Amino acid sequence: MTFGSTNTAFGVSSSPSSGFTFTPAFRQSPFGTTPSHFGAQTSLFGGSNPAVQRPAFGQPPTQSTPSIFYSTSTPALGSIVEQTGSTFGENSSPEMNRISALPMPIIYHILSFLPTEEVVRTCVLSKGWINIWSSVPSFHFNSRLFKSTKTFIKFVDFVLFLRDGSDVQNVSLSPVGQFDDVDVSWIKEWITYAVRHNVQVLDIENACGRNIQLTPHLFTCESLREFKLFNNNLSLPLRIWLPSLKVVHLISVSLKDGQLDEALFSASPSLETLLLVNCNITSGILTISASQLKNLNLKGNFPSSIVVSALNLISLKLNITNSVPVNIIFNGNLKLISDANIDLKGDSSVSTTQLISIVKNVRYLTMSTLFVQSIAVELQKDLGTQKCSDTPFSNLKWLKIGTLFSRDEVILINHILMHSTEIESVFLVNDVGKFGGLKNIAQVEQYEVKEGYKYKLSHLKLVEIEGFRGSENEMELVNLFLENAIVLEKMIIFLCNFGDEQELMKVGRKLLTQPRSSLTAGIMYWRI
Repeated sequence: MTFGSTNTAFGVSSSPSSGFTFTPAFRQSPFGTTPSHFGAQTSLFGGSNPAVQRPAFGQPPTQSTPSIFYSTSTPALGSIVEQTGSTFGENSSPEMNRISALPMPIIYHILSFLPTEEVVRTCVLSKGWINIWSSVPSFHFNSRLFKSTKTFIKFVDFVLFLRDGSDVQNVSLSPVGQFDDVDVSWIKEWITYAVRHNVQVLDIENACGRNIQLTPHLFTCESLREFKLFNNNLSLPLRIWLPSLKVVHLISVSLKDGQLDEALFSASPSLETLLLVNCNITSGILTISASQLKNLNLKGNFPSSIVVSALNLISLKLNITNSVPVNIIFNGNLKLISDANIDLKGDSSVSTTQLISIVKNVRYLTMSTLFVQSIAVELQKDLGTQKCSDTPFSNLKWLKIGTLFSRDEVILINHILMHSTEIESVFLVNDVGKFGGLKNIAQVEQYEVKEGYKYKLSHLKLVEIEGFRGSENEMELVNLFLENAIVLEKMIIFLCNFGDEQELMKVGRKLLTQPRSSLTAGIMYWRI
């Protein structure tokens, strides 16, 4: 069957009178043994007391929509309805039937977090729930939840055929296992159905061992806002127009030469977020040109040269794993950028200079050990020649640095802090165990460090150090924070699981006796 028309079988219902019979999987109680999809909030150390849970290390603040958190004591969706025994139209009250009293958009939103198999099972809860599943606008089809590929295909056909024909918002397809050519052709039909029903978010996780041929209609879908593709080839047609597309995630995708810059970017004028992870890009240069792009995330191996034209960029994340340095050029001045997370080896002096200009103007900055090693010479010379009245890091509020805690890196960190007049949170990661073979920064001019200690960190409230080993350079930085952070509230030190425990305890007792500028500063220790 095909799903090209919106006039699907509206008259067919799942009630007994229609002649449709459920398989045994749908006769059993769907909520009796199914674990909660929302999960419990438990301590990372196995305890139940939230007051002693280890804090998450070094996560920058994010702006997100409010979330609803559920605990294990929260009744499941099915149990709420089953306990009341009421339906939508049988003398029920909001106090007795909390779920059924909710507006339909909220019910749809709750169901959107469940696999479609669970959503369909809600039809056995009560008479009022018989047909709700058929109008839910979100689908999560995952073949991992089925015993065989054939069962999975029949189930998806059943759901799409018996829907009420309304538009869909979110479609997630995860074909996993052995699919033959005929099976893969069904996946193409499902994508066509989603496109013709004005899908807004399409997520395809291909783990079936075969390439899924994407329908050409997908690339002229004017309603599509988000497109996510995993482990598949992406061959764009000649005709492509995606005016509403804002988010593109491509993970382990093979791209032809020029497919991104010549086709996708020019056909997506509203593109705001681009994520490329472990993609196979055969061309020698990657050009990213998107006037409305705000979030750029590149991870994996990339061509030796990357050119970015995105003047409205706000967030930049580069985790490039090439064995040789990559040359990255940014066209124009990135005045709006506020968040940078950079993990790569610098290449040319032009690239290094541009990256330094970027990190000097952001509000949230994460730099890996490799990146610090690459730019340290240029950055320290630049900072060392500026007066304290100059504030190249005047916007910086949140800083995370991977470091070997060498003498030269201590000098570099000191100079960054000295120019960060608004810094509020600092996170240091000891990467000695990870990059023990790296050499210390070479040929760095030795500016007098003690001169740099004569400044105050007037806004610093939180310091976290991960992998603390108690070395002399680490202790020097700890003393710097305690002496100069006049409003410090917390210093959290994660001790590495390396070395003699008694020695680490001695270090801990020594830190507790260090003088502090802040009267409210507290020191916490954790073993990792």
